[in-house]
Amino acid sequence: MAKFVEMKLEKGDAFAKKLGRLAMKSPNLLGQAMQTSAWSKLRPAAQQRVRQQRNVFRGELRQKIAVRSLTKKEYLPTIEFGSLGVPYGLDVEQGSRPRSVRASELTKLIDYAKKKMGRSDDEAERLAAAIAKTIETSGTRPHPFIMPTWEAKKDIFWADVLARYEANIKKI
Repeated sequence: MAKFVEMKLEKGDAFAKKLGRLAMKSPNLLGQAMQTSAWSKLRPAAQQRVRQQRNVFRGELRQKIAVRSLTKKEYLPTIEFGSLGVPYGLDVEQGSRPRSVRASELTKLIDYAKKKMGRSDDEAERLAAAIAKTIETSGTRPHPFIMPTWEAKKDIFWADVLARYEANIKKI
C-alpha cells in the first residue's frame, strides 16, 4: 500500500492549539471531520490532477485515490491520503529506480498501449516491451499528483476540518 501524505496534527501546530482541549475531549469527532474533509476536498482535486497526467494510464490509479484512518494511541487523529491499494502508485508519484518488470506488469503495459495509445495487439506488445526495457534500464520519471494536491489544498482542508469539527461539537 503506497503511503503519500499523512495528515497529522502535531501538538505544537496552530490548528492543534486552536482546538486545544476540545480535540482532547472528542478525538473521534476530529477524526471524522478530517476524513470527511479529505474525501470532499482532497480526493476530487487529486483525481483531477491524475486526469491531467498524459503519460500515466490513469484508470485504476484515479479510482483508488482514497483516505483511511491510521490508528493512533495519542489523542490527535491521523489520516492517510494516497492511491491506496495500487502497488505502482508511489512509483508514479515519486518515480522509480531501474527494476525488473514482472509478467503481470507487462500485461498492464500491453493494456496501456492498446487503450491509451490505440495500438493493435502486435504494436501494443512491442511498445510494452520497449516501455518495460526503459523501466529496467532507466526507471521511471515522477508524475506527482498527491503532494501537489496536498500543497495546493491543505489550507482549504484544515479550514474545512475546523468548520466540520465545530459543527459536530455543536450537535452534542
